[in-house]
Amino acid sequence: MMTAERVHLVRHGEVFNPDGVLYERLPGFGLSDCGRTLALSAVTAIDHSRVTALVASPLQRTKESAQPWESATGLTAVDDERVIEPWNEFRGLNLRGGRALLTRPDLWKYLTNPAEPSWGEPYVDIADRMLAAMWNAADSVDSGEVVIVTHQLPIWAVHLKLA
Repeated sequence: MMTAERVHLVRHGEVFNPDGVLYERLPGFGLSDCGRTLALSAVTAIDHSRVTALVASPLQRTKESAQPWESATGLTAVDDERVIEPWNEFRGLNLRGGRALLTRPDLWKYLTNPAEPSWGEPYVDIADRMLAAMWNAADSVDSGEVVIVTHQLPIWAVHLKLA
């Protein structure tokens, strides 16, 4: 059985977020002008002629970041819930670099174990679902390379698990 030669994990472009909230999986967070430029530049960083499959998180910012890949390759990105942003209890809040947590005792209960993390989806679960999605994406093609447009934390969780 053949499989993809390489899987690229591509982070979505910068998000338009003037209120600085932790947008997590909330709807309505698309790319900024800079984010659209970043998404387009990602296509030029990889030989897109070798891409035989596109996968994306179902969130708006990743779908928008996948559009330049779709245009360049003629492929349609397939949504995969496993490459979505991790959930967490701080969604919708502006944490101001964590300082806001000092004034919110109601949120302290979520800060018991940073290694887990106690405020959201465990890192090991993020890495495991990402690796499963990566294997499935690689096995979905006979050759070439796969691009998965996802989010920063899932990329880091996979990197740390593999390292």
